Amino acid sequence: MSCRIALTLRLLILFCGAALLERFSWLLCIFAFILLISGFKLLCYAEATPASDQAGLSANPDFTTRCVRAFIPMLWADATDGAYFARDDFGRMCATRLLVVVSC
Repeated sequence: MSCRIALTLRLLILFCGAALLERFSWLLCIFAFILLISGFKLLCYAEATPASDQAGLSANPDFTTRCVRAFIPMLWADATDGAYFARDDFGRMCATRLLVVVSC
């Protein structure tokens, strides 16, 4: 049942966004400008990787990561085989990066 509600809300938001872009076409230019600036920043400015990020911990986690970490231990390893949850070295059930991406 919750899947139907989620799908319905996503479709509602999609159609409302399309209607807003149709009515206010100048918004598309603003979104394109933001996208171009973001792409330029990614292309030109190399970001130094902090030492804590190399160890698998993010130095400044975003809101979703902080919310997930507040309730579930995080396993930020590359070898999680695309699972939402994995076990760490101590046998604890931990959330993976995929869970963070899906939950935002």
